[in-house]
Amino acid sequence: MKTNLEHKVFNFINLTTGLEWIAILNLKLFCGFVRFQSSLLEQKQFERFIQEVDNNILMLLALGKTVCIWDCTSRKMKGNVSRACWQGVSWLNYVLDRAWFNREGIYAYGMHVCFKEKYENLSRPTLKRIKYYRRFLQTDEINLGYECKVSNHDGDYEYFQELIGKIFS
Repeated sequence: MKTNLEHKVFNFINLTTGLEWIAILNLKLFCGFVRFQSSLLEQKQFERFIQEVDNNILMLLALGKTVCIWDCTSRKMKGNVSRACWQGVSWLNYVLDRAWFNREGIYAYGMHVCFKEKYENLSRPTLKRIKYYRRFLQTDEINLGYECKVSNHDGDYEYFQELIGKIFS
């Protein structure tokens, strides 16, 4: 018997500028907040990025569910996509494909060599954490994507505080 969860997209809003999506998204589709830090990727801290991935996201992906990360970019970048999305989501997809299925896909144009090197240098505890979720696999593919737009309120923390206050009061 199929349930609604088999077709549901699990939506997570990336803090901070991703909060702009709250005003647009239907809260029934909203699962929670994540913090995919682009600064970690800029500083080449790929392992720490993986260490900070939310357990709920890892479990949902292992179960074959579709997860979408909603974010905004502070600058008008190529394709208007934040680093947390184009590089971070791609990096997570790469790590999960390698750790769970022992395969390498093509992720984030021009990042394959870097991803391969960073994966091969992940510490044992980090790999153990990611591989833990293999025991729950009910899929043969990773269904992780993103939606991103240019922020209208980058750095305007008063706006975000007011927005969250209105929605969650």
